[in-house]
Amino acid sequence: MTRILALLSFLLLVSPLQASEPIMRYLALRDGWVSWIYVHVPEQGDLNLEAMDGLMAISISRKEPTANGLPAQADAPMLQAFSDTVSAALKEFGGIYLGEQSGGNVTSIYAAIPLPNDGLRDALLKNVRALGHEPDLRAKLGGHEEFYASFLLPTLYDYEVQYNLAVTQALAKQGDLAEVARDVEHFAYFKNAEGAAAFENLIKSYGYIHSKTSKAEAGPGEHLVRFRHFGVIDVWEISERTLKLKQAALEAGGEYDGWETQVIKTRNGG
Repeated sequence: MTRILALLSFLLLVSPLQASEPIMRYLALRDGWVSWIYVHVPEQGDLNLEAMDGLMAISISRKEPTANGLPAQADAPMLQAFSDTVSAALKEFGGIYLGEQSGGNVTSIYAAIPLPNDGLRDALLKNVRALGHEPDLRAKLGGHEEFYASFLLPTLYDYEVQYNLAVTQALAKQGDLAEVARDVEHFAYFKNAEGAAAFENLIKSYGYIHSKTSKAEAGPGEHLVRFRHFGVIDVWEISERTLKLKQAALEAGGEYDGWETQVIKTRNGG
């Protein structure tokens, strides 16, 4: 087995608004769909959302759906034109671009806006239709600050998914069949034997099998706890596990250090 350390895979992109205002992109589950989320994260200051009155969603459906609901590479020019068009209208009529969601073969741009704003609505209808799409426009009073914080900004679980995507994608590049169940081994380090013992008892209650606790030759602690579970390689399920394990190790005074598994290239486990 080759141990693979998960790496953060967030991408900072150039905003269609200003080069000094980056956009964070990450993969997440939203509204039951695997989605690309783009969120406006200004480097200086905040978005001044308290000055806005409400939330608007501007949505279009892709004309050539994909099986997983995510945009294809060929969709990139159209989606960029859509984003640029909406951003220009928001700038003209005093709105603030918050972010985007692309999933379920629908792309939605979210904005905080002053209300009423008939000029913005008319401009969006006209200009998005000029791109060859019929937009679905929905606006409501209030809720924009909570939506930005709870829907667009990444949660701890979202961060965990990005870390584990680096591992699952590396396995896939080696020909791994993720749907085949196998042993997955985990590692955690502790500074003392008491912390390691407390963690061992905790993971047993979670259903893990304790493999071994030994003196660590290297790492962030003197005691290394190795343990495993049996299952398929699903980034969403793995991320639920690793988030819980990180929190449990921290509570026991240690540090969860990741997981590894054998690359499986045949359905009989070989």
